[in-house]
Amino acid sequence: MLTINETMDSTSDLTGRPIKGAWIKDNKLFRISLLLWTLFGASCVMADGLLTPAVSVISAVAGIIILYTC
Repeated sequence: MLTINETMDSTSDLTGRPIKGAWIKDNKLFRISLLLWTLFGASCVMADGLLTPAVSVISAVAGIIILYTC
């Protein structure tokens, strides 16, 4: 009988068929590039969440200034 660690570390399931995506464990270049793309995507989402409210506030303040200077 296999333990949980043996099934999680193996590249085949209990019936002997290969697990989909098992080649990712062996390909270090792919794992590093996937990690870099993931970090880049997460940083883009965080930057968008940080910059969008700031630009909205600046635009609103600029609109109020233009409204009251006329």
